[in-house]
Order: sequence, then C-alpha cells, then structure tokens
Amino acid sequence: MWDSPGKQLFQSVLKGLNFYTVGSSGYVDVRDVARIMVLLMNTDISGERFILNAENISHQKLINLMAIALNRPLPKIAVAPWMNGPAIILEKIRALLTGSVPRIDRRTLEIGAEKHYYSSKKITDALHVKFISVEESVNSTVELFLNGSPHVHI
Repeated sequence: MWDSPGKQLFQSVLKGLNFYTVGSSGYVDVRDVARIMVLLMNTDISGERFILNAENISHQKLINLMAIALNRPLPKIAVAPWMNGPAIILEKIRALLTGSVPRIDRRTLEIGAEKHYYSSKKITDALHVKFISVEESVNSTVELFLNGSPHVHI
C-alpha cells in the first residue's frame, strides 16, 4: 500500500515540503468508494456510471491538511510556470546523484497546475450518501501512515 506516489507525497510533506502546485482536483476516501460500491450492488441500478467525489479542493489545501496532521510547516511557495524547467533539471540531478527515480517531470508539474472540478450529485441523488471529508480522510491516512508503515521515521 505504501509503495505509491501517495506515499511519496506523505514522505515529502513529512520531510518538510516548501512548494505547492496551484491546481485543484476532487478527492474521495477509499472507504467511501467501497461502501458505495456495496450499496450499489444492493440496488436495482444497473449500467450507470457515477463520479465519487467528497470535495473539490486546491492542491495547496490538501498539502496543508497533510502538513497540519503531520505537525510540519505549511508550504509557502507556489510553483510558478517559470519554475518548471529549473525544477525538472534539479530533480534529474538529484535522482542521478542518489541513484533514484525522478519524483517529478514536466507532465507531473502540468497536472499539478490543472484545475479540475467533479460533481457527485448523481450518486448523492440516487443513494443519498454522505462522504467522509477530505480533512478526516487525511487525518485517518496520516495515522495509518505513521503507525502502519515500518519504513516511516520521524
């Protein structure tokens, strides 16, 4: 579970992340996804597609929630488009020196600047579900991250 880009983000925030991207997206807790799938299996609904989204928030707010839950400083610097080129070069140098894989590339930075909005109206109208807030989800995930991963060191 902890060998994913999500873990890398938690580790970066834990180490002290100074930068944030200016985009936004929708987020949903995996517990809500599983719960809603079970609810749908117990209905007559068939052949439909649903978007599951608890909240649309900025990447900055998500990272701030993570930093607060991890008791780390909030990032202060928004990644401006002119920073992309130098950031990619510096990351490639870091990866080369450490023998690791680059954590960011041009596409990662482009995605980080995109603003997406998702609506769960269709599923909430169909099942009258309430989603776990992103804040609660982050807090639960941080607890698992700190207590459930043998590779986390503070």
